[in-house]
Amino acid sequence: MDKSSESNPKVSVLMLAYNVGKYVETAIQGVLSQITDFPYELVIGEDYSTDNTYEICKRYQESYPDIIRVLRRDKNLGVAKNTMDTYSHCRGEYITYCDSDDYMIDRHRLQIMTDFMDSHKDFGLCFHRMLNYYEDTGVKSLSNGGQKQVTDIVDLAAMNYITTSSVMIRRANNETFPDWVGDEVLCDYAVQMLNAEHG
Repeated sequence: MDKSSESNPKVSVLMLAYNVGKYVETAIQGVLSQITDFPYELVIGEDYSTDNTYEICKRYQESYPDIIRVLRRDKNLGVAKNTMDTYSHCRGEYITYCDSDDYMIDRHRLQIMTDFMDSHKDFGLCFHRMLNYYEDTGVKSLSNGGQKQVTDIVDLAAMNYITTSSVMIRRANNETFPDWVGDEVLCDYAVQMLNAEHG
């Protein structure tokens, strides 16, 4: 399947990048490795890095112009405002996240999550467990141990158990977000709560 998202991507992968030159190439390659039967795009919000992050992102955009779009900031916006602006540039029916220091280890991740959302219209979002790797110690662990398979907004209000890079949401549920979300320190939690209102 041609991954080109020029026409109408089914999925937008939202990636924030700030001073992650050591990791961002691996994150981008993980997205590009995805095997899907639909087009997708990678939208990178590059937040005025002072290292080589932008140069790496720009090189990949030039190599994959139909898939990758890099939004270069002329000043540092910070995580929340960068998230909101990058989100506004996403065109997919679904939006999923991949932090620039994370990596998609399952090449079918986008397909599996999209198939689930397509067949479960009553769900506002879906997410999965993450393999945490602590570089300094080499320790690995799985997130969300003992998590219920199906949760709702009441569960999510009690605690944020969703790792940002594991979630997929429906863009139609929230084409834009209230301005206050851009001022939240935990804007990802706010976004997940707003989507959880839809199922």
